[in-house]
Amino acid sequence: MKTEESTPAPRPMDIGIGIHFGRVAAVSCLEQPPAGRPESVICEIEGFAINYAKRVESSSRMGKFSKIFLSREAARLLDGDPVVLSQVIVPLKGIHDSEIVFEVNSALFEDMPKNSNGKYYEDFITRYADKIKNLDITRDSWMKGLIISTIDSRMRAAASDSLRLEYAKKVANFIWQDIAEDDPIILFARARACGVEKKHTQKLTYLKALVDKYPTFVQARKKLAEVCWQISEADSERAELVIARDTIEEFLNRFPQYLSDAEKDHFLTIIDKIAHK
Repeated sequence: MKTEESTPAPRPMDIGIGIHFGRVAAVSCLEQPPAGRPESVICEIEGFAINYAKRVESSSRMGKFSKIFLSREAARLLDGDPVVLSQVIVPLKGIHDSEIVFEVNSALFEDMPKNSNGKYYEDFITRYADKIKNLDITRDSWMKGLIISTIDSRMRAAASDSLRLEYAKKVANFIWQDIAEDDPIILFARARACGVEKKHTQKLTYLKALVDKYPTFVQARKKLAEVCWQISEADSERAELVIARDTIEEFLNRFPQYLSDAEKDHFLTIIDKIAHK
C-alpha cells in the first residue's frame, strides 16, 4: 500500500467529453460578459482519475451519436434518469484489452432549469421545433431530446393553463410527426403522452419497442413494469379489443394522412362497435 507521502498529487485535467466517475476538484472563476452580471464558469479541473478519464475521452471520436462517452462507473450513476446509452467496445490508449464504455445516445432532461431566461428558450423552440423541424440537425437523436426537453421545461414553468396547453401542443406536434419514428426519446415521450391519455396498451407498445432495442434504457424498463400492472388493474376488457381500439384511435387522431377515406370510415365503424360491446 502506498503511503500518503508517496501518493501522486492531483494533476490538471482538460475538460473533455469522456466522463469517468471519480473524485475531482472543479476550480471556478468569474467572467464578465459584455452585458449583465459576472458569471461563474469552471475554468479548471483537478483529479486523480486523469489517465482513465483522458482515455475514455480520446475514444469518443468513434461515437455514432453525441460522441459523449461514459465509463461503466459513470453510466451507473444515471440508472434512474431517462438517458439512453449505447454500449460500445473500444480500445483505450495505453490499455492492452478493449473495454466497454457507454455513449450517450439521447436524453430527456427532466431537471432542465425552469426559471432560466425565457427568451433563449423561446428562440430555440421557434428555430428548431416550429419553423425548421425538418432540417438535418433534428435527425440527430440528442437534438430531438434537447428540443423536447426545452419545450417541456417551458410547459412546467408556464404561469397559466392556456400557456401550458400551448406548449403541450408543441410537444405533441413534434413527437407525432412520423409514424415510422424509432428515436428512443421520441418513443419515450409518446409512451408518456399515451399514459396521460390512459391509453395503457399503446404505452406498452412503445415501451416494449424501447426495451427491446435499448436494453440499457433503465427508465423505460421501470415504466414498462408499471404499465403492465396498470393494464392488469384497470382493463376489464379483452386485451385484443383494447389493442385494436388504441391502435385505430392512434391512426385516426395522430396519423390520418396514412388512411384513405374508405379506411377511415371502416375504422370509425369498428370504434363504434367496440364502444357498444
